[in-house]
Amino acid sequence: MKLTQERLKEVAVYNPITGEFRRPERIGSRGRMRGGHLLGHVHRTLGYIQIRIDFILYYAHRLAWLYMTGEWPDHVDHINMVKTDNRWVNLRSGTGSFNLQNRRAPNSNNMSGYLGVVRSKGKYAARIMLNGRGIHIGTFADPERAHLAYVKTKRELHPGCTI
Repeated sequence: MKLTQERLKEVAVYNPITGEFRRPERIGSRGRMRGGHLLGHVHRTLGYIQIRIDFILYYAHRLAWLYMTGEWPDHVDHINMVKTDNRWVNLRSGTGSFNLQNRRAPNSNNMSGYLGVVRSKGKYAARIMLNGRGIHIGTFADPERAHLAYVKTKRELHPGCTI
């Protein structure tokens, strides 16, 4: 059974200003339960906050979206790229490709050291993805110029771009 907004609000209180989830204060069958305890932990390899509800782990940013809108999002993007910053103003819904548009660093196997730049035949080529297709921006003598061309194009083509 999928978690509902109603069930989430029974077991957790979300503060949209701080982005934190806490245990609610309520009367239980054995007397008063103390509320206010911070819920969740940071996943040690992925870096996202996870919260266990009814024996199932959920990402806190997805729970925040459910809490505030009543709907499960396909993807939730952290605008400032900080995986533990689940303030409501820092979250936005979108597609997987929209989420990837917010990347600020190259993959670890990128030999040029610059996002959007690859080494090609002794020069540096700037490339960008749009709707699943690779687009060649240009070839440059140095990686810095290729990266500047990439950033300029990225700002024009990617509405999710924050660099």
